[in-house]
Amino acid sequence: MKQAMLAAAGCVERNTWRLLYFGAPTRGEQLRLLFRVAGVPFEDVRLRYPEGLAPLKSASLGDESPLMWDQCPTVLSPDDSAVSQVAACMQFVGRSCGRASSNGWEDAKSLSFVLGCEEVRNQVFYANLVPQVVVGVAQAKAGQAWAAFAWCTALLRLFLRLRRLKPFHAFCRSAERELRVNGAAHGGPFLFSSAEPLYPDVALFDVLDAITTAPYFVTPKDLEGYPCLRKHLSTMRSHPALADYLRERGSVVDAVVATVVG
Repeated sequence: MKQAMLAAAGCVERNTWRLLYFGAPTRGEQLRLLFRVAGVPFEDVRLRYPEGLAPLKSASLGDESPLMWDQCPTVLSPDDSAVSQVAACMQFVGRSCGRASSNGWEDAKSLSFVLGCEEVRNQVFYANLVPQVVVGVAQAKAGQAWAAFAWCTALLRLFLRLRRLKPFHAFCRSAERELRVNGAAHGGPFLFSSAEPLYPDVALFDVLDAITTAPYFVTPKDLEGYPCLRKHLSTMRSHPALADYLRERGSVVDAVVATVVG
């Protein structure tokens, strides 16, 4: 029954990693990036929001539901072991696919880092997402006529900056310190590795990329005081496993708008 319900939800592969998440590149997007960085094939099951989750919940599958707390993102390993909640998913995939530190203290710090990234995602990205999407959808539908409403974008930019710039900089100061101290100890731009990004690096990149490429909010000047963060962003954006995917996807906000418009 479980496999039949998974198939009905769009999950068709067996004996491989599977990611259950909505189509928009929001909270679960970092897992898509992590699988790519690890070079691990996975089935990217993109559920329709919000109805696509219903067939997988405990009300439908009972004890066979792969969703803990009836939530996603959820990952299923090739042996059908399921984990939900983004921080736990990131650690599970990172440990299983060679993208986690083998040092217990560093792995605990890594998980803490992912949780910190999710806090700033909630405080800054999600808090600003709705007005940005509303304006983006209106702009997409209005086309050239949007020029008459250009003043809306200026007002929105000012509103969002005054509303969320303080928690953004508080996060950046902490992340910069961790990169400076731990990155220096390992001799690279990453948190606990000199060669390849581990799962906390992917989490950090994903949330910073989502925020710094969003319209009407952060400008390049806002990152001038964070050289380690700037280097980390640049290194991750040019990573051979990510560059083409990121270029095709575009900014997170634009991709969310596209899912709404399309």
